[in-house]
Amino acid sequence: MICAATPYGNGALLLMKEELMRRTHLLKFTCESRMGGMYMHDRRVLTAIILTLSLLLVLPGCSPEPIPQEEPIPQDQLDFFHALSDTQYWTATAMNVHLVDSNNEERGYLGTAGAVNEGYISFQDFSVTRGTSDQPIVAHIAAKVSDGIGGGIAISIQVNAANMAALQGALLKMESNEHRTQRLEAARLKEETPSTTVPPSKPPTHTTTIAPTDYKGWLRRTVEREIGAESNLKVSRVRDITFETADESEPVLDIVADDNLSHGFIRTGMLLDAKKVFRAVFADNRASKLTVGMFFPMIDAYGNSETTILMDIQMSRETAEKINWDNFLTDNLPLVADYFYERPGW
Repeated sequence: MICAATPYGNGALLLMKEELMRRTHLLKFTCESRMGGMYMHDRRVLTAIILTLSLLLVLPGCSPEPIPQEEPIPQDQLDFFHALSDTQYWTATAMNVHLVDSNNEERGYLGTAGAVNEGYISFQDFSVTRGTSDQPIVAHIAAKVSDGIGGGIAISIQVNAANMAALQGALLKMESNEHRTQRLEAARLKEETPSTTVPPSKPPTHTTTIAPTDYKGWLRRTVEREIGAESNLKVSRVRDITFETADESEPVLDIVADDNLSHGFIRTGMLLDAKKVFRAVFADNRASKLTVGMFFPMIDAYGNSETTILMDIQMSRETAEKINWDNFLTDNLPLVADYFYERPGW
């Protein structure tokens, strides 16, 4: 019980006690008088006296301490961590991702990962430890983390806002297991493909560099080299290549974006892929202007899937030459592009 203090101090409590004792004495005296001097020991009267004293002793302002109600985990956190189940992400650079585990202890991970010893996070089962499956109060996701040295350690990551923010930032810089597998397989096939180059019978007297005549083919190969031949949806990365001018100086590239855990991840992935393509194409001197359209399969109200353009980005060579690509932030691409369109509400 939590009681409000009286403004009269402890002395007031003693006076109240004396007053109660006096009233009890008067009540007993009255009962004795009415019974002709005989003592009255009716248990009901005694019980009433005790209850009266108990009620009088309770000071104003006394109230039971409220029991705090535990809030369920917000839906956006549940969706994010549910989507991580059975996924794996790799990194070839040290990251030092700080996460809080099931024992409420914070620890850094992936701090010693590198190009030689790649680190990874392999997410496993999502589990509720307090609450219900519909309204979980405390939940965790099991994971295995390796800094690139050894077989990795098993951890249990709390489902909370801080861990979600830390993982969102880290996974944007990491490579999904599907994309990594495709990249390694493409590299393996390239190494295994025998060379068909026939050495000349006579050494050339001079070397002449001849630019590729198939610009469309070069553009396709450049896109595939930068962001992969297929998206993680198992469709061709390059959807179409066209030109706005007859001299092929203004190419238009339609590219299929990767799927990801959330709308924010998909959007950031599209901007990152577009940045890589702009940088690679403008490294060659043939394009005076480049337009990149980012496409993604969308489900309409009837449940039908249609690959739709979500972003349309246009940049001139003049703008591209102002950019320091080594320090350029991906999120600034919409700001510096000569034209940027994003489908509203996608």
